[in-house]
Amino acid sequence: MVILSWIIIGLALILLLGFSYWFIRKTKVQLAVLLGVSEILQRESEPVLEQVEKLQVTLVEKQAQMERAQADFNDHKD
Repeated sequence: MVILSWIIIGLALILLLGFSYWFIRKTKVQLAVLLGVSEILQRESEPVLEQVEKLQVTLVEKQAQMERAQADFNDHKD
């Protein structure tokens, strides 16, 4: 009975190792593709972030100009 238990445990380990090997081989290519896409997206996101920061600065400047113009208009109106 003990021998049968060890045989079952051994077969389970062999099946587990076989499945792990198969799974790693199947996902290796997809993982490489995903890492490549991730690298491309990271490189392309840096210029976009810089543009967003510049646009935010421009927006703040334009809002300040509008507030000054509104204040000047209200002063001349009174």
